[in-house]
Amino acid sequence: MNILFLISGYLLPSSVRKRGVANFTTHRLLRLVAPLIIAIFILNNITPIAGIFIPNSTVFGIAFNELPLNRIGPQWFLLVLILLNSTYCLWITIRKSKFIVDNIKPLPGIKSWLMSAIILGTLELIMGCFSGFWSDLKNSNFDGLGYQGMHL
Repeated sequence: MNILFLISGYLLPSSVRKRGVANFTTHRLLRLVAPLIIAIFILNNITPIAGIFIPNSTVFGIAFNELPLNRIGPQWFLLVLILLNSTYCLWITIRKSKFIVDNIKPLPGIKSWLMSAIILGTLELIMGCFSGFWSDLKNSNFDGLGYQGMHL
């Protein structure tokens, strides 16, 4: 999943430049937010609701108001992608200047990739070992992000 976020981030500036911030945002709302809403409120709720009627299920006999409804679940990556795209578009909007995508400049070298990996690995270690951030997310409606977030 990490490599897909990397590819998305690499291609994001040229896509925003080609479409414009407003058009890009509208396009992303249709392509990412709509499926996320459908998945959270319909697909992720079908299993717990159906489980009420199946005698051997883990939620059989649980009251409807105690069901784990409206959880992010496996769609956590859509939420993260929406947040990353929104952050970039906000940054471009705040700058209010024309941004240039330099296609002539080569990809970063191995030193840059290695430094990024070390910094991100250190942050992951700190967040995983010295804080309850991911475990708190596991016990919330953002459970999917809590289970997978430590691997971002």
